[in-house]
Amino acid sequence: MGQDQMGPLTEDEIRSLIESRKIVQQTYVRRKGMDDWQVAGEQPDLANAFPPPLPTPPVPPKVPRPAFQPAEAKPDLLLTCPVTGKTATIGRTWQPQPIDTNGGSAFYFVSNEFLSEAIFGHETLASDKMGNSAYANAIKDVIASEIAINTEWRTVQVNGMPALRATGTSKKAADAAVELTVAVSGRDAWRTLMFTRGSSSAQMNEKDRFVNAMFGTAK
Repeated sequence: MGQDQMGPLTEDEIRSLIESRKIVQQTYVRRKGMDDWQVAGEQPDLANAFPPPLPTPPVPPKVPRPAFQPAEAKPDLLLTCPVTGKTATIGRTWQPQPIDTNGGSAFYFVSNEFLSEAIFGHETLASDKMGNSAYANAIKDVIASEIAINTEWRTVQVNGMPALRATGTSKKAADAAVELTVAVSGRDAWRTLMFTRGSSSAQMNEKDRFVNAMFGTAK
């Protein structure tokens, strides 16, 4: 790893190092029978231990910036998650919008009243060996060109699901705070990517309500 060599290692030790990202797909490995060092990601028996290529979560367009006003009381919106068929109840201030993705499933919502945008995403992983930490770091790498995550991952419970959460800023909209929450269950990986301009208690409460509702459809 780097300029250092390690080993020999057992398969469990190798998978642990992959999980902690000390071995990545570009790391060179060598085993008995090999004439020379080869790239780890090209080894068939290791390939499923690495995070699969993830679709780039699209960064939503900039929403209008009216002065923040508390949202009027409106009937809730009932949505059905096409992945699980389960329903979520969210505030009617959230309006579903079309979104393009190059893999997996992604659903985009805008709340002009709360100056917020949200992406709820799902991927089916190649194996059930990837945990929250590996998936979180894979997503962080994918969005790095658009979003700067500047906190450590912290463990949270979202509607009963063990998850990881970190915050950061948008590189294209400096006034937008970003919150990324991820959770893996078996081969199902879920995430919410929240963009909020402002930090009022009403905005934070609505954000938390939305995230909890979305993850409620994942169980």
